[in-house]
Amino acid sequence: MDFTLRAEHVLSYIKENSANYKRIAVISHGGVITKLMESFLQIPHEMNDMWFVSNNTGIHLLEYTEHRYKLIRFINSTSHLD
Repeated sequence: MDFTLRAEHVLSYIKENSANYKRIAVISHGGVITKLMESFLQIPHEMNDMWFVSNNTGIHLLEYTEHRYKLIRFINSTSHLD
């Protein structure tokens, strides 16, 4: 639970302090990526049976919009390795 709360805190901090930036990059390992995805999607803590796969150097593009929608542009893209 502490791990989840830390990830939520990080995502909240980034969201609150990045208004002047067009894009923010977060580099992390799979566990944190999974928790950030859960937080972004607002998946309840009790549903801890999910894992978002992240290959080495996989890129996930999540977007907050000016509307109430959040977008997932892509998950675990490795096209940059081609």
